[in-house]
Amino acid sequence: MLKIPTFVLGGLLIFTGLIGYFLQAPSLSIKITGPLADDAQLTLSDGTQKQVIELGFVSGKDSAGDQAKEIITRFYGEGDGIMGMPPGPATKAAQSNNAIEHIGKDPDGIESFWYASSTKDTLGALIQDNENYLNAGNPDYKKTPVIWDEVDANSSKIKFVYVNAAGNSGPATLKVSNWKNIDMPNPPENNTLEFGKSLTVFIPSAIGLLLILLVLAAESKPSARKHIMHGTVLFGLFAFYMVAKRIVPAVSEMSWLRGEPNGIMQASSLKPTTMLVSAGLLLIFVILCVVSFIQARKEMAAQAKKDALAKKKAGEEKSEDKEEKGEKEKTEGTPTASNKKDDLSKSSKPDGSQGSAKKSSSSSSEGYPDREPVDKKKGSVDTEEKKESEKKDGVSKDKPKNDPEKRKGPEQKSNKDAPTAASKETEKSSEKKSETDSDPSKESEGSKDSKDD
Repeated sequence: MLKIPTFVLGGLLIFTGLIGYFLQAPSLSIKITGPLADDAQLTLSDGTQKQVIELGFVSGKDSAGDQAKEIITRFYGEGDGIMGMPPGPATKAAQSNNAIEHIGKDPDGIESFWYASSTKDTLGALIQDNENYLNAGNPDYKKTPVIWDEVDANSSKIKFVYVNAAGNSGPATLKVSNWKNIDMPNPPENNTLEFGKSLTVFIPSAIGLLLILLVLAAESKPSARKHIMHGTVLFGLFAFYMVAKRIVPAVSEMSWLRGEPNGIMQASSLKPTTMLVSAGLLLIFVILCVVSFIQARKEMAAQAKKDALAKKKAGEEKSEDKEEKGEKEKTEGTPTASNKKDDLSKSSKPDGSQGSAKKSSSSSSEGYPDREPVDKKKGSVDTEEKKESEKKDGVSKDKPKNDPEKRKGPEQKSNKDAPTAASKETEKSSEKKSETDSDPSKESEGSKDSKDD
């Protein structure tokens, strides 16, 4: 979700830094630690024109802030800023250029010039001193005095800016004759410093590039994505704070330079503009990150709820299946031992052969108690094998080993003999009947004999 927005915002931050670098005016900063030497001379030059910086009177012998204030105010008004004094070289050139641009005077009269400013407490004291000056005749205004001996007493920065309105060939330089109380460990051989573009304008570009790299790192390492993105949003929030807190001083500085009594209308508004744009982009990034985190938390909660519902539903379906299975078993009944036996007997005798085998085995065991019971499973198989052996070897009665007479007891033999004798007499009577039927004389004789008897 944050990948594309970060690329867009990071790209805009990089573009902001590049635009700031190419559009900024050349500048130069020096740091002073106290009053300069009495014979010190500072000369500004661009190859076409020169300006000698008046050091002025320093009230505090050990105050760096007081020395910086005297040098800076000399650019905008001669003397100590008392009303009615003639304007300084920066104010004179800026007002002349503004009149030429808006009234339409001879463009050849446009001049390049330098103006000076400061940072931190020295800049705040300069703005406060200017406000006191503008409200000197206002009875309702409560003046706030500035004690310059206490403003950045040990170290103060002076920033010189070159406005090349006339398009001079340059380069713009600052030549210092005496480096006393100027913080310069290794002064150049010709005692000349050259104006250039500040690399601090690349701060928005560095921030944007770092944000893009952090998001790419989060995408490449899913396991550490959460921690990297949290670190990224913290970095974005810190960068927003550091940039945003400099916007008010930058706007105040621009207003102070352009307002009375300085009147530097050509003072660049690039610095506060880039800071404002950078802070806005960083704020958007932080808001998007917070929204993304909230959305991710909501999605995680919704997914967890969804998983819980799915799990609960699966458990309910499982319990329902168990209940249905239990009800089905209750309605159909569980298979008992008798049912199992019936099912087994049904499955083992589909054509009734098994039942006949059981009956023959039971009858044989009842008629012949000496005989071993035939195995239920092997009964039919043994019977078939017995029949096949009888076919091969002939009638089973001729074989002594298969003669059942030998294995029967005396009772069984007598029982066997009884039906045999009856069958013989039946055969005899049938023979006699056949003889009488064939010969009637024999029948009469037999009847006579019976009568005589």
